[in-house]
Amino acid sequence: MAEKRCREVWAREGSEFEGRHIPIKAYFEHLPHRKPVLIIMLIEPVEPENIEANKNALKFIEKLNGNKMIAFAIGFPGLKETGKTKKYKVNKTYYQLNMLDEPDEIEEDEE
Repeated sequence: MAEKRCREVWAREGSEFEGRHIPIKAYFEHLPHRKPVLIIMLIEPVEPENIEANKNALKFIEKLNGNKMIAFAIGFPGLKETGKTKKYKVNKTYYQLNMLDEPDEIEEDEE
């Protein structure tokens, strides 16, 4: 249904839509009665083509040590202003220092 409505909008605008991918925002815009969605994505970073211009990105990838990045997306149905998205960053250091519980001390049995 969202795909059909999105193509109808493109047709009214006179835009070419053959072979064009439906953007994610179309599902939020054209499906007002759907349920909220939480999307969790594991992202494997790709080494940049121009390493000299992207030294920070390369250092970040090295610090990941083969781990993937985690991204979250939350979608709420029936939003009137779908183009006004909000982006947030997670402060990993704050999380590690203040949000994680202290590890339980393991008591060794004495014989």
